[in-house]
Amino acid sequence: MNAKYLELVLFLDDSSKNIQSFMRGELLPFGQDTYIDKGPIFDALRQSDRYDTVDMLLQVLLPALCKLSRRLFQDHLPGGKLHDLSEEIKQKVRTAPKTSCYAESVFGQLDCLLRMKPSTKTLPAESCIMFLNNKTLSWLEQKDSEEQKRLLRMASKSVKKLREKYKSRLQEIEESRRVAMNGKIAQLEQLRREKIRKRERYTSDIIHHELWQSETEVDNMILSYIKKNEKVEALKAQLKFRKEVLNQIPDDKTVFLHN
Repeated sequence: MNAKYLELVLFLDDSSKNIQSFMRGELLPFGQDTYIDKGPIFDALRQSDRYDTVDMLLQVLLPALCKLSRRLFQDHLPGGKLHDLSEEIKQKVRTAPKTSCYAESVFGQLDCLLRMKPSTKTLPAESCIMFLNNKTLSWLEQKDSEEQKRLLRMASKSVKKLREKYKSRLQEIEESRRVAMNGKIAQLEQLRREKIRKRERYTSDIIHHELWQSETEVDNMILSYIKKNEKVEALKAQLKFRKEVLNQIPDDKTVFLHN
């Protein structure tokens, strides 16, 4: 699928730069392998209309779709971790199921079991589902009575080890969750501190330049600076302070489009 993902991204990128060719149906996402039902609907879609706003809409939608596709398929595109896999990894995943049907059926069995026996614990439920899916009863009935007794004794003796293994696995899951939660908390705390540092810096800048309250004051204060870079820095200080500290949102948001 890596090749298909790359073709799709390149198609969206090319289409965003050649809107008219896209609207005429000249660009195909997968080359000659692209199936198109060339009927009356296809012909109607390619007809031009001077009142049509599709051109303007596509100028916005296609670049956005291209950007989204690059983000979604970044692991499969050149340079991604799933691009150009080694033969060893390909061999490992070759027998992997192509759908999630079996996993969904297992969850369905678990749901049914929990409805029938709400007090069932995780380990007994897992054992019951494995016993059913592996057809253990049919396999056991094929053994003679002595072999059946021996296998049942072995199963009874292994219960303690299975419970210990389950507890160990549960502890590992809880530990990984705790580590992930602590990492998330630390990340949020770091973002909060960074935000505070920015606000302190913006406040310090506005103390230096003072807060301008009217258009007349803005014009007068701009004239008080001689160098162009000083004027730019003063204006940036005003905009950043009002946006990040005072949380003021202007009607014209383009005033914040500064470097």
